Amino acid sequence: ICQSKLCHFGGGCKELTNTQHCQEYSHPALCPYTNNETSCKEKQDAQHRILYQHRRLCSEGGECELVDDDQTHRNKYEHPDFCRDGGACENVDRDHIKSYRHVPFCKHSRECLDYIRKSKEHCHDFRHCIPMCRYGKFCIRFHDENHLRKEKHPFNQPCPFTPYCCPQYNEFSQTANKKLLKIDVQKHCLQLSHVCEWGRQCKDRSDQHWKSAIHVPRHMCPYDNRCTKTDQDDHLNTFSHTGIPDIRPMCAHRRDICRDKGKPDHIKQFRHYGNCDFSGVINYFGQNKSIDFVENQKHMMEAINSYFEHNKITCSVPKEIERFVKALQPVHRCSKVIFESILVHGHVMSSKYMEHLKQPKFAAQAVQEHRDVRTILDRHDAARSYAKEYIRAIVALEYSKKPPISLPMEVPLHISSSMLRSSILPTSDSQESNETIQKTERFLRAMMERKEIDTIRRCAVDIATASLNLHKAPAGIQYEKDKQLGTNKHVFGILGPHCGRYYGDIVLVFKAEVMLHPDANFTHQAATSYLSGRTYSQRPWVRDPGSDSRKTARFHQSKLHCSVPNYEHVAAAELIAITSKHQKKSSIDYKDILDRWLSVDSHEVFEAHLPQLIPLDYIEKVYIPKSLFYSLSRKAQECAKRTFCHGLHLTNHQVDVSPNDMYALDNNRKEYQKFIIDKLVTKINKRMNHPTYSYGTFFTLAPTEFTDYIVLPITINKSYYEYRRTHKNHSNVDDVYIYWQAMHGDMILALSDEHIESKRSEKNTQYLVCYIAPRPPLKTAAYDEAYSYLNNGDPYRHSVILNNNECNAKSNTFYRGCSSGDFLTFCLKLDKKTGQVTLSHAGANGIYCHNKITYQFSKQRLDLNQLRYVHVSAGSQKVPIRNLIITFEPVSDLHPSFDKNFRPESDVSSNDEHSHNHDKPSPHRSNGPSRHESPSFLNKAGNAIKGAVDYLLRNDKERKPCPEAVNCLLQGSSTHTEEFFHPCRYAELCNNKDKEPHLTHESRRVTQCQLNISCSKLDNPAHRAAYRHDGYPDFLIPCRDSSKCQDSTFQLSWAITKLVS
Repeated sequence: ICQSKLCHFGGGCKELTNTQHCQEYSHPALCPYTNNETSCKEKQDAQHRILYQHRRLCSEGGECELVDDDQTHRNKYEHPDFCRDGGACENVDRDHIKSYRHVPFCKHSRECLDYIRKSKEHCHDFRHCIPMCRYGKFCIRFHDENHLRKEKHPFNQPCPFTPYCCPQYNEFSQTANKKLLKIDVQKHCLQLSHVCEWGRQCKDRSDQHWKSAIHVPRHMCPYDNRCTKTDQDDHLNTFSHTGIPDIRPMCAHRRDICRDKGKPDHIKQFRHYGNCDFSGVINYFGQNKSIDFVENQKHMMEAINSYFEHNKITCSVPKEIERFVKALQPVHRCSKVIFESILVHGHVMSSKYMEHLKQPKFAAQAVQEHRDVRTILDRHDAARSYAKEYIRAIVALEYSKKPPISLPMEVPLHISSSMLRSSILPTSDSQESNETIQKTERFLRAMMERKEIDTIRRCAVDIATASLNLHKAPAGIQYEKDKQLGTNKHVFGILGPHCGRYYGDIVLVFKAEVMLHPDANFTHQAATSYLSGRTYSQRPWVRDPGSDSRKTARFHQSKLHCSVPNYEHVAAAELIAITSKHQKKSSIDYKDILDRWLSVDSHEVFEAHLPQLIPLDYIEKVYIPKSLFYSLSRKAQECAKRTFCHGLHLTNHQVDVSPNDMYALDNNRKEYQKFIIDKLVTKINKRMNHPTYSYGTFFTLAPTEFTDYIVLPITINKSYYEYRRTHKNHSNVDDVYIYWQAMHGDMILALSDEHIESKRSEKNTQYLVCYIAPRPPLKTAAYDEAYSYLNNGDPYRHSVILNNNECNAKSNTFYRGCSSGDFLTFCLKLDKKTGQVTLSHAGANGIYCHNKITYQFSKQRLDLNQLRYVHVSAGSQKVPIRNLIITFEPVSDLHPSFDKNFRPESDVSSNDEHSHNHDKPSPHRSNGPSRHESPSFLNKAGNAIKGAVDYLLRNDKERKPCPEAVNCLLQGSSTHTEEFFHPCRYAELCNNKDKEPHLTHESRRVTQCQLNISCSKLDNPAHRAAYRHDGYPDFLIPCRDSSKCQDSTFQLSWAITKLVS
């Protein structure tokens, strides 16, 4: 002890837990009364407190988890006595829990058999009261009935429709004078709790509000008032922003008719209902079932790399060219005759599908999918079956008036069973058709307006007539080779700028999402070039296989799909290779790619093979010269304006519209061609600079009552292969994540080890069926949701499962907490190692909706490793699906969390402050004697005692906590820091604790960030406070310029917090 300096504060030192301080200074022994049952009676004597150490109260009080197991901790700190009520204690008040130690809770709570039996010994050793939820009024599991039953909460029973779907609370929250509301509305909102629309920003501190409101503390957006995403609903539904409510009130108008839906200020204030996807159904024909797109990508990259290696060219694919590929949209060009036919049928269709229109059942199906008819049927769902029968009878009547058309001997295999079933027509006898028309029209008059019935009839007659005329004079460019290649079953287009003027002057630009349909694909050159041999001379890395049958196979092996990961890398590599050969140089950039593209024939660039039948909803823009437009029939002009609205662009160009014109490239057409190309390239550049790409698979399911299934163009095992190829540093993963967004519900996602075939049943086929029920109705008084389930049986047993309740796991509260009238994001997780399968919500709904359906399968019952194919199907209504992906790690952006550490200032009681502050280091410290002085031990001790006693008598109170804490701008002011203390930015990890008397170093229970110093959120103050990063402090320095700071560099932002003044 003589070798260390004596601490001037002796036993009163508050740095006894600081290892560095204790190594530099000596301290007296523990008080001899330390281990007595009664505490030391001389604690109030300042001199006694200097001469002896006394154990301090543990900051955790009765909640301390170390008292039973950590002897060192018990020796250092005092803990309260046990509650005298033992296991009979029912008091779960926080103050009581901290003031006394308690026997542990029984894990079975009040369902415990010994508790029911009143076993004295068991009830003495364990508590069976219902504990208070640790998150209290900030609990996010308010829709978890099991959690509510096991833990107490300070708010009333939650409304099952909160936070988005309760009409009473929507009215209540938007009314200033609540007393003017209906009594039923007031009672509902006072007796049941609802999620407060302001969340963590709520300023209402009334007892009644906190009793009837749940405050979910979402994370604050790190950019807050500087955020550029406040016009995006998903972002506003995920993060809190100052001055913007978490749950925005409902706009008085549906999204599709709201005039202000695109205004940023309006979006900040309101959310919208009716945010529906009205897109039509692109029917699925399984045209890519036999194509292995991942294997295609692998072989194509091997061939290109081999070519570059042989020619000693370094192959690197710039990200700019990959962005170019992802920014491309399919473009179709057609003539005036074809365009008028498209307008009548309401679809762009392949030549193969045109042949089907010889049969009246397919013409009737085309009528049902026409945009005008579909809009009417969407409004009158109850009349749908009568309308379909009405349409079939009208088409049959029209076909009976014409000479019979030769029909194929059998129906093509790719026509779905539901299409056949829904299109079976009555006999063509005119009298029977007329009777059916009159009967069904009587029902329709009772359900819809007369003009709507007239619209349906007009569409049916027009399409039937046009279908008959189409076969009298077939139009379009057709090649016999297309039948051999199978491309006659697709709608042709160019994926990118379309320079093929010989196809026609009318340019249709499709939405990029069409390329994400399971039946779509594209090749690097025209399909016919594989049979003619042109592609082998222009692309020498592709070898000529010889026979036509092998050339056809080579064509199929060259197909790519835009939903398969890394397709853009392979396509970009192909563009670089062919451009390098064409321009005879090795270094290729985006400009070189575009220059070659616009200089060659359209058969030498990406050829898009689109689905057979595409509704006009999927056409984004139409370009047509004015002279050509006004040469259309009056009816066609009106139809085009009504169908395409703002997407129809009439250009100021005069082109020859004579029937004999073969699209000669005269001066007028040159100007028009240049105009079109400039528009298409400008759109590509815009999409490259401001990417808003969809991803995964994208389609709308037709209602088939789960009889027909769409299979994804990529399997689980092929997805895993592609994932491992691009994540070589990752070890083997056991988890599979399938994400998708869907609307309406009533859909099945089925996994299997074989294709689901409706015509045959395989007893040994393994299935995992995930059924998502229809969204519950919102206009009912009681919450009524159908069961969603997981099951490992045949998906065709769906109706039996619902009737007999024979599934593995189910839930009828799965939708509670979800938003209404929008796409919902789902996540299906498969743990192949344990057999655990979990269906949950993801995205913004994951904050409020925590209901999961989970089941653990044994390998004997279902081996998850064997599941390969992903199928989807719909029940009684169409289901739009987008962004369906398979991955092998969770997508962090789709799993937002809440702020677990949030606690408003007014919620911190004085008791809590006191119980935590006594562990803080002393804010005052005197320097010890100089190393050059060598006073005797007694002098050292005497000086230390005297100095400590004088200090304690003179100033026995600590600095006060600064109300601004880490956000204080005066932390560098000595005057300010003498009066207030602030949290140290490094918390308990600080190495200079004894040199910072004005800082506190409380232990912070935060987790390590998985990305650590590689994290991209180092400039996010909320993230930095929630997660640890090696070498970085927990808190950022507040910027003195606050929100007016002009320096937005990353180096500054990760070090400085820009406060909002």
